[in-house]
Amino acid sequence: MSRQMATKIILSLHAPPRILTVSCTERTLRKKKFVAGGRRVLTIDLSSVPICFLEDRHAQFYKLDCDESHYGNPKKGDGIYARPLEPFEDPANQAANGRLERLRTEHLMRDLRRVVSDDLRAPAEERIDTVEIGPEPPSEVLKALDGLCPNHLRSWAAWEEEIRLHSLTTIKNRWTNLESLYLIGECTGWYPDSPNIIDGKYLPDYPKIITQIEALTMRYCLGFRFDGDILPMKFKRFKIINNDVMDTFIYACMNIPGFADRLETLHIASNGGCDFNDHDLDTFHKHLIKCSNLRDLTLILGGPDQTDIGMAPFIPKSVEYLAFHCSTSDEMLEDLDTWVACAADPTWAPWLKVFAVNTDAMKRHISAFDVKLQGDVDPPKVSEFEHKLDVICKALKSRVPPVEIFI
Repeated sequence: MSRQMATKIILSLHAPPRILTVSCTERTLRKKKFVAGGRRVLTIDLSSVPICFLEDRHAQFYKLDCDESHYGNPKKGDGIYARPLEPFEDPANQAANGRLERLRTEHLMRDLRRVVSDDLRAPAEERIDTVEIGPEPPSEVLKALDGLCPNHLRSWAAWEEEIRLHSLTTIKNRWTNLESLYLIGECTGWYPDSPNIIDGKYLPDYPKIITQIEALTMRYCLGFRFDGDILPMKFKRFKIINNDVMDTFIYACMNIPGFADRLETLHIASNGGCDFNDHDLDTFHKHLIKCSNLRDLTLILGGPDQTDIGMAPFIPKSVEYLAFHCSTSDEMLEDLDTWVACAADPTWAPWLKVFAVNTDAMKRHISAFDVKLQGDVDPPKVSEFEHKLDVICKALKSRVPPVEIFI
């Protein structure tokens, strides 16, 4: 598999601007394109505690036409990246630390404007195609991105659990090429703090940039109902990972016109027990099977809500690639009989080309501590799962043409 180079520019409140070149496979690039990644990435770390980039030791200083001496040496704790003075509660230390924080912010903003200026002069094939920014980027930082024209945007929340991107709709040079959005920890559903003054209703305030995206990834988000006037009418690739997953998908089907007919790729991970505040599993099944254009379906299901139960009959007939990751519960073991019957039926998923199956759902997207608490599955039960999965796979392999199997 061929390798290509990707470049990452890193701006941070805790270190000088850096630039890093890494190699990546075409498969990695395709995967990142779905979530929000590309070949030239701008990462803006606004966290109070610096993010640890594993590749920092390979990074080089991003050259700027300015005096670089003010940066000092972060490792030695001098310059504008000097360590905060302690004790923090001391009034004199608070004042000094505040001045240092403002200085770091000023330099980050200046460096950001220079990166944008450099990007505007770069050839089209060398321009920044991905922006990663967080946590909870303020309006002035977003406005400083005016001039970029990325394809992908990734942003994450922190304590406030809120990501406001509305300033990107007021910049002079609109991000007309934006095609994917990746949100982490946005738990307001983009609802305002106060009701509408006209009718007293709480209506979501979605940034207009969502109207043009084709891919949306939501990780540990909450409260999205897609019931406003500004909706993602073009998006056809949807990835939802834990927290309100089923309800989010159901509301998208209910409230976004044409969504079920347009959706091509769906990745659902619901194994944390934080689902079904407004709906039930039957409602999810009814909406899933209506996705008539769905080609690529990944399901990572299980947990307290038993989201992996009863899924097989509701796989849309259009699906060509199906990945099913389930739990090892007694209910799921019994439910595999339905999968056996479906796999033996040539009218079930008639266009299926690839089938991946595993009982590892409770090891994905959850902490290592929670995985350890689950303990090991009894060997007799493991054998029963293996036998039924083997029957399912053999039935699919016997089709003409045979379905490619991954376990």
